[in-house]
Amino acid sequence: MPRTLILCLIGVLYSGYLPVVAQGNAAQGNPAQGDAAQANAAPGDAAQGNVAPDEATQEPSPKGDAQTNALVKQIQDLKQLVADENKKIAELEKSIRAIQAFLMPAPKPIPDLTPAWTLPSNWSLIKAGMSEAQVVQILGMPSRVQSVTDSRVLYYQPDIHSASTLSGSVTLMDDRVIAMSPPAF
Repeated sequence: MPRTLILCLIGVLYSGYLPVVAQGNAAQGNPAQGDAAQANAAPGDAAQGNVAPDEATQEPSPKGDAQTNALVKQIQDLKQLVADENKKIAELEKSIRAIQAFLMPAPKPIPDLTPAWTLPSNWSLIKAGMSEAQVVQILGMPSRVQSVTDSRVLYYQPDIHSASTLSGSVTLMDDRVIAMSPPAF
């Protein structure tokens, strides 16, 4: 390995960023880290100040262990803080859902549209002399219309898909009601 790379690695170890790696290699009897640096260092480097005494022996500095331990402790504290905050958020979301359920009840289903002609009260409003437009305004559009000369018959019947058998009719002469036959309610 080039000497500058080894010195950089030693500097990183000395600064405390990788003390665990140095300890692990020394504990395992791996000479690759510690002995290689000493073997590549010139004999007078430690004495001349080029290599710190701790670096020459590859022992981790206590300063590095303290920094590492402090960082590990900070990480553990932050993880616990995040977990606590997640619990608080979950509780708040649960409370919000409960409040929303209380304040906004479930919407009621939309009732089926009932044609106006199926209501008996609307048939009672139809009177002789009314125009076709007035009848349509009260009963709605007829299902079918039969026209013969001056008369028209408006038929009110359910569509073919309905189970209802109700039907009624209004007879008009010259655009005026002359007779009606309401459904048998």
